[in-house]
Amino acid sequence: MRGGGSSLKTSLCRTLATSRVGAVAIAVLLFDALLNAFYALWGPLSALLAYLIDAILILRLPFHPPGFTFQERMLLTTALFHSINSVIAICAGSLLSRWVYGAGPIRALRTYTAILNGRNNA
Repeated sequence: MRGGGSSLKTSLCRTLATSRVGAVAIAVLLFDALLNAFYALWGPLSALLAYLIDAILILRLPFHPPGFTFQERMLLTTALFHSINSVIAICAGSLLSRWVYGAGPIRALRTYTAILNGRNNA
């Protein structure tokens, strides 16, 4: 077995840094994290909004049986699933960004955008 693993890793990192693939992958991972965070918050916030609208319309608190219903359990499970996916995508984007560009994902994308626009003072 040859001992060239380090040079292969360096050349792959250099290739990702010079091509657009690294920046696009980081952008896609960050977009996926934002989308999953939105989906994680959408269900519980819409249920809370519906509860508040119902309370305003009947001028008192609506009856809610003790414990969670099946629908509420599925809503919380889905929100947890999307939250975990969001954290995983943020971590993956951050790791990829630090490996390829040596900076966080936002700074790396900002620097790469400045390079594409022809500015070097980012």
